[in-house]
Amino acid sequence: MHLLKQTDSRDYSRVAKEHGLSYTSIQNSVHSKLDTLIEEAQLATLDEVEAIIIDEFAIKKKHKYAVALTDPINGKLIDILSSRKKKDLIEYFNTWPEELREQIKYFSMDMWSPYKAVAETVFPNAQIVVDKFHLVTAINNALDKLRIQEQDKQTAANRKKFYKSRLTLLMAGEDLDDDSHQRLIEIFKLSPALEKAWELKEEFRDLLQIPDIKESIEALNHWYEKVSQAKLNLFYKAKRTVKNWEENIINYFRIRITNGFA
Repeated sequence: MHLLKQTDSRDYSRVAKEHGLSYTSIQNSVHSKLDTLIEEAQLATLDEVEAIIIDEFAIKKKHKYAVALTDPINGKLIDILSSRKKKDLIEYFNTWPEELREQIKYFSMDMWSPYKAVAETVFPNAQIVVDKFHLVTAINNALDKLRIQEQDKQTAANRKKFYKSRLTLLMAGEDLDDDSHQRLIEIFKLSPALEKAWELKEEFRDLLQIPDIKESIEALNHWYEKVSQAKLNLFYKAKRTVKNWEENIINYFRIRITNGFA
């Protein structure tokens, strides 16, 4: 700590000369102490953590990701990690004291199975929650893929209409103005399948807003039925994804934690 204080207002070379040490030894000593102080400060912050959001973000092209860990209850950034690999995340979390890992009640994530495996390994008491924003994105992706399929069947003039409507289709229904509604009506006349898909997207968004857990589950089951009736292959796939994560989606209905803070 003495050397660390010495370097607060003076450069490493001068401190090294005064103490008869090398520049590298001063640098290593200071960095080692700083790492310890940072770790101690982080552990003190973790004492308050009951919920964790894990969310990756791109730092380079070609799928190079870093991972942000945040605390949605206390509104704090916990850490930024350079890897999202399962083994690296497990190794990182295992550096936390066991009692801290046991106090984590909620773990919010997207639908990436390695994250779930990590949570089940290192947080024995945590309920795993699928983030609703990633759910909506999955449904939107199915809708947009169907839009592309239906667009390819149209004349050149109508293909332009479909393309220009791509963002309108993904907007929340309550945010559409009169012009946007009219644009959708025009393409729905050309593609009843796209209209069914849009309605499924809106119904899924609506069920995520229902505050009562029993009603939410009933609405989800009703949505499954509507998907089956619609007979749209891309939404069969979306339904399968939702069913695979159903337990963790129901946890969202109970807890209402999302990745929104991250």
